[in-house]
Amino acid sequence: MLLRTAARDDKNVIFSIAECDTCGLARTIPPPDTEQYRSGYAPNTRGGTFAGALSDFWSPAVARYVRDNSTGSSFLDVGCGVGNLVVAASELGFEAEGVDIDPVATEEARRNGRRVRTAGVGEIDGPYDAIVVNHVLEHVEDLPGFLAELSRLLSEGGRLFVLAPNRKGLIAKLRRGSWMGWVPREHVWHFTPATLVATVRRTSNLSPVNCTSRTVIEGPVGGPRGIVLAALTFLSRTLGSGDQLEGIFELGTTRDSVSREAAAGGSQDFRGASEASGS
Repeated sequence: MLLRTAARDDKNVIFSIAECDTCGLARTIPPPDTEQYRSGYAPNTRGGTFAGALSDFWSPAVARYVRDNSTGSSFLDVGCGVGNLVVAASELGFEAEGVDIDPVATEEARRNGRRVRTAGVGEIDGPYDAIVVNHVLEHVEDLPGFLAELSRLLSEGGRLFVLAPNRKGLIAKLRRGSWMGWVPREHVWHFTPATLVATVRRTSNLSPVNCTSRTVIEGPVGGPRGIVLAALTFLSRTLGSGDQLEGIFELGTTRDSVSREAAAGGSQDFRGASEASGS
């Protein structure tokens, strides 16, 4: 089922977003070029140099979320950009490092003394107790291959933390075509809580621990728009209908232990990462 037709890209390609009638997973057609990031993530790159920020509002909260929902000390941020989350995780005691195919951001990270490599997940070795993919999974066309590599990098009982846009969140429904989470020029997939869990189950050996949608993508802003956003954020958290997903998946977890932990809760609210911030 066709959900919407999006704007053209700089090559005059028209993207559409369609939903599978069987499983409900939505994807961009044709898929965007997933190699575009090898020359630098566009929102954070100007003239071949890094133009993003070396700090942000969301990294400390994400790091705390991972700390509170994992054990062990080794931490990998996949799609780390300039490494802000790596810094925040290190400050909490993790042995943290990051990896990204963006050569511009990773070079800037290393220039600032951050443990960041320019590489894909297939080029590194583990194991890691916690792996974060923060607004990354929706950019990856080969989900089975990518998730297989993440599973390979996890220690037994290690956890994968997925943050991604939720196309059925309250803000997404209200903003419709203008919602900032669509980004069809970059996003191959468009998840909901149900389709994220089903996709990971179907394409990997990881088991779901928890999947919530209590956070929002956009960060705090000032003025009248900020007041509206704050109200929508409060409603999103209260209703459990944020426009950002927070999924936790575990390697080597049985179905029974997953259902017991999920039934017991264990999720924590934190503000989400703006797409424009990089991840």
